[in-house]
Amino acid sequence: MKFKVSVIIPFFNSERFISRAIQSCLRLSEVGEIICIDDGSSDNSYSIVDNIQKSHSKIVLLQHPDKKNHGRSASRNLGIRNAKFDFVAFLDSDDEYTECRFENEKKMFENDNSIDGIYGIVETKFETPQSKTEFEKRFDSNIIKIDTETQPELLYKKLLLGGHGFFQTNTLTVRKSIFTKTGLFDEQFVVMQDTHMWIRMAAKCKLVSNQNNKPIAFYHIHTTNSVIKCDDLRNKLQVELGYSLFKWALKQKEFPYDKKNDFFIGYKIGYPNESDFRTLVRFLWCNPRFLFHRYTLRKIVQIIKGK
Repeated sequence: MKFKVSVIIPFFNSERFISRAIQSCLRLSEVGEIICIDDGSSDNSYSIVDNIQKSHSKIVLLQHPDKKNHGRSASRNLGIRNAKFDFVAFLDSDDEYTECRFENEKKMFENDNSIDGIYGIVETKFETPQSKTEFEKRFDSNIIKIDTETQPELLYKKLLLGGHGFFQTNTLTVRKSIFTKTGLFDEQFVVMQDTHMWIRMAAKCKLVSNQNNKPIAFYHIHTTNSVIKCDDLRNKLQVELGYSLFKWALKQKEFPYDKKNDFFIGYKIGYPNESDFRTLVRFLWCNPRFLFHRYTLRKIVQIIKGK
């Protein structure tokens, strides 16, 4: 299988950055197409991409049928549906790839058909002193990565329970076929939609590190970044994220009890002062169809026995 990548770039009012993002893709021989999805921009973003497209046949410019804003999940899903190559990668419109973006990925995918996805390291770049200050309130380092060597079968647990770092959207490359296993991005999430997807991927598929100590993308931080702007919304959605993932895990027939219980623990993080029983009742109150689920019955027995 020839290694060619469909890079998906959703954009919304990104006139200051979108050209840089696209140019960072055009210089890479592994990129087969650059799918740019206009998510209802009201600035000159669309015109900028349209003009670049006239000189570069690799660029595919899409809009939602109603030309309105639908969010990053819907935009990425539109890109995935239209991708024509066997490998897919993502790039945020205000970020950029480094020259070694797909160097190790190409070799690893070609040598191991069991790998579904590969992640790497991203380095943050600060557009203003204020953005640096705001970022440093939340993170200890400008290098974002999984902080320890991780077996693929344990990756979901580290991402779900936290405390071990994470990989950033711009560094993940996957086989397009992975979406038949995981489904597409959940469009109900305004932020954290990528976290929701990566945990699902890690739980069902084989994701591995690219074994490259160099950053493969630059994550540009400015005052309008969602990582800075959406803190309050992100905190509120943390509980919803755990709830949604636990509900999803219960539907995965192949998951053993212990794996489903990891997702219950991830859900319970949002209710640190509650007992397991109270948190389980809270969930079942909204989802009574899971009352007689095999996991639920076993969990109740364990709670009663005090295990």
